[in-house]
Amino acid sequence: MTVTYDPQDPEGSATAADRGTRSPVLGPPAVVVGCGMATVGFAVVLYFEIRRGS
Repeated sequence: MTVTYDPQDPEGSATAADRGTRSPVLGPPAVVVGCGMATVGFAVVLYFEIRRGS
């Protein structure tokens, strides 16, 4: 297991990553990007469905 931390603030900045796992820093941004892409996709579909119905 690899632990990285800021020597000035070891308790507030420590992260741990086991072999074969992704960095814990990359998880939340990936979720935000995925949700954003899904929102845009649903908005595009909704837009075309509304336009087709008019």
